[in-house]
Amino acid sequence: MLTACTAWADTNEVLPVPLREAAAAYKTKGSGEFLPALVKGSRLQYTDQIALTQAGELFRAIESTYGDYLGIEIVDSVSITSSTRIVYFVLNYERGPLYGVADLYMTKSGEIVTNSNVNTNLQEIIPPGLIAKLQ
Repeated sequence: MLTACTAWADTNEVLPVPLREAAAAYKTKGSGEFLPALVKGSRLQYTDQIALTQAGELFRAIESTYGDYLGIEIVDSVSITSSTRIVYFVLNYERGPLYGVADLYMTKSGEIVTNSNVNTNLQEIIPPGLIAKLQ
């Protein structure tokens, strides 16, 4: 079983701003709003509209299997440089988790997400070394 320092609320200050805003958008506006809010301000917001549409469809499919979205937890944050970090997180649903990872980059106006991925399979998102560290 995984244990980690968690933030079990969409508005918890521990969450990086992009994740906090994406989780709040998901909770208030629905599944199609998570990824657009997550990538707000990054190149992905402007260059990958097809992926944003497909993400909304993916989240609706997850909800049809896992139930309603409940909240978000941070698994770990790994600083790569002073301006870049990787954040591993879990989106919790009524009947299971969706694992995620986001690359965050610090700009003059704050952190933005430059890449993100989610999967229902833990091993596809969380590196084995991090899983071992959390046990």
